Amino acid sequence: MQSTGRQWRHPGGKLLTLGADKLTDAELLAILIGAGIKGKPAETIAAELFDNHGSFKGLSCLPFEAIHKIKGLKKVKTIRIAAAFEIARRIAGFIPKEHTQIRGFNLPTLPKISNMLFPPEYRLLPNVSEQFELEFAFYESKLLGKKDIIKRGGFFESVNGDPTNHYIICSNNSSLIWEGRSELTRSYFKEGNFSTGYATHGLFPYRGKFHPQLVKGIINLIGIKEGETVLDPMCGSGTLNVEATLMGINSIGVDKNPFGVFMSRVKYESLKATDSILKDVSDNAKNIYRKLNNRKRIPDNLSGKLDIDKGITLLAYLDAMGYARRCAKTIDVLFPKVLNRYIGQIKAFIDARNKLDLEIGKARFEYGDARDLSFIKGNSIDGIITSPPYSFAIDYADNDRPQLEYLGYSPN
Repeated sequence: MQSTGRQWRHPGGKLLTLGADKLTDAELLAILIGAGIKGKPAETIAAELFDNHGSFKGLSCLPFEAIHKIKGLKKVKTIRIAAAFEIARRIAGFIPKEHTQIRGFNLPTLPKISNMLFPPEYRLLPNVSEQFELEFAFYESKLLGKKDIIKRGGFFESVNGDPTNHYIICSNNSSLIWEGRSELTRSYFKEGNFSTGYATHGLFPYRGKFHPQLVKGIINLIGIKEGETVLDPMCGSGTLNVEATLMGINSIGVDKNPFGVFMSRVKYESLKATDSILKDVSDNAKNIYRKLNNRKRIPDNLSGKLDIDKGITLLAYLDAMGYARRCAKTIDVLFPKVLNRYIGQIKAFIDARNKLDLEIGKARFEYGDARDLSFIKGNSIDGIITSPPYSFAIDYADNDRPQLEYLGYSPN
């Protein structure tokens, strides 16, 4: 953040002298914060907020409780910031008449498309603006009752002021998932906070993976209910299975790539993890890392019973292996950072899961060929959703070569 200059002890003085348009975003936020705390002025608190959440848009997506937990923000300051964001939303909800004339032509003042599609008690998620997102939101509003939208909807922030489960889960995301990463990666996760990076979807962000929010919309569109079973015969990194699990729906995932099957299992099992399991992961990280690093490959059968603490650590190791392949840093440097992100994100989901008392669906995964599903019992599947591999754009065997070879599989 740029210095406000010696002549201003607080950005408020700069605003009075130069005007509000001369202030940075952090300086404007510092004015809302008012006074800081011992050893941390308001400008520093504001700068840290932008470092963690990127922009006013990112901050405005946080629920009141999340803002209130930030060190240096007491209840009164949190109320002030929340009120300012709400004022901004309401201003954005209409077009002033003086702005409806372009080059001498009078234009009609039109309402936002969302205001035409949905009743006022339905509030869309901050990221919902694309046509397909508005279409899915519209279908959800017509196919689901208000209670079901709150419980399983994927495109609304709240109904009648009650936040949706999707919004609460996404708002609880750990900032560790993007901290310390490239600007492009940070932007990807922040922009995808409500669509791609929530729950365990952010563990090992697989190239060409299914769009999680879209999957939720499809499940709602075709009417899969809690307790029913959905199949993905080309499950990749398990996006469909994670999403179904969050909705209390059972699922089966099949894939020809053993690394994809392993990744899917870890993401699913992590949804059931506990704080004690994460403590074991953290406490044993160095010891397990040494063992992993001293092996050329893992000979164990990955289709057997999965110890989730070891699974999380191994997936983080394989993730760091992929990073090391793309940059100059070594696995030694990358592994602790990746594992810390995993622990932070899983912990954030555990907190949201417990708060919502989510009923987690069951999932199983099979290493196999989508052309032969004879192992699945007849009349046991209520829906099939899949996204075929992008073989024309991604060489999956080469992309996963280091992980496959380490796990004891030939990519050829």
